[in-house]
Amino acid sequence: MLPFTSVEFFDVFASYNNALWPLQIVAYVLGVVALGLLFWPSQVGDRVISAILAAMWLWNGIVYHWIFFSAINPLAFIFGAFFAIQGLIYLVEGVLRSQLNFCVARDLRSLVGIAFMIYAAVLYPIVGNLLGHSYPRTPTFGITPCPLTIFTFGMILLLRGAVRWWQNAIAFAWALVGGTAAFLLNVPQDFALLLAGPITVAVLYSTRSRGQH
Repeated sequence: MLPFTSVEFFDVFASYNNALWPLQIVAYVLGVVALGLLFWPSQVGDRVISAILAAMWLWNGIVYHWIFFSAINPLAFIFGAFFAIQGLIYLVEGVLRSQLNFCVARDLRSLVGIAFMIYAAVLYPIVGNLLGHSYPRTPTFGITPCPLTIFTFGMILLLRGAVRWWQNAIAFAWALVGGTAAFLLNVPQDFALLLAGPITVAVLYSTRSRGQH
């Protein structure tokens, strides 16, 4: 059993979205910037993409989990700590050490990665709205955990070279947590989380065995 009801859960999103407007637009602008930089790979671009991911994960950990979600779920403090750690990993590995390099290629990894990103930013809110989760009582791109995690899976698939699993472990863990909660809270647009993790793993192993990226 969850320590809160579905109504309380969506009330948090309403309060969160109303309090943060127009940050939702900023999140979309950052998402578009990250997507655009994928098509012009450079060290500076890689660092900007990593900085965007780091900022989004840190924001979700500190603001969404610790300040808002903790009002109805004491575990939010733990969730927030892990989100902040994931953000710091992207900050250190991607921005400071320049160890995260991204690109788009004509391969399966890129196709699935872009599909995840489009789902997170475009299809996710459409599916939610069709199923009765209209703004502001709904998760929003970049500043709430589940669409951010799906977007991050897209970026993971667009990493050049071997993927270091420890750098992305928290994203995979949240896919399981958030995907399971989607059934309990009736958030069908989040069911994609339970698919995104296994699909990402399968695509990475498939393309690695074929020598892609």
